[in-house]
Amino acid sequence: MRYLLVLVLAGPLLAGCFKSTEEVRAQLAAKDDRDCQSYGAQPGSPAYVQCRATRAAGHDAANAAETAILANAPPPQNNQTATQAGPALAPLPPPPQRCQTMHLGMGQYRTNCY
Repeated sequence: MRYLLVLVLAGPLLAGCFKSTEEVRAQLAAKDDRDCQSYGAQPGSPAYVQCRATRAAGHDAANAAETAILANAPPPQNNQTATQAGPALAPLPPPPQRCQTMHLGMGQYRTNCY
């Protein structure tokens, strides 16, 4: 009973956190417009059109990757559609380890790796 009460009370509060697709697209478009103009591109100029196209392609790639993750499938690569099976993804190599050795004197050294 307590859990039901929590859900009933928390539901309206959490509903305010979600945005519609149209709201998100409008915010992205406004941000893309500001960003492209901040680079010095004037609306309608070839540089502005290229900037907006590049940002739209980035949004599309992010959406495709998110959809693939949600569908538990590998993301499309290059110009593949989501229905085409791509090659299996290889595991990432471990990050390089960086070490620094310091001479402490009297034949003593200390090595720190991070």
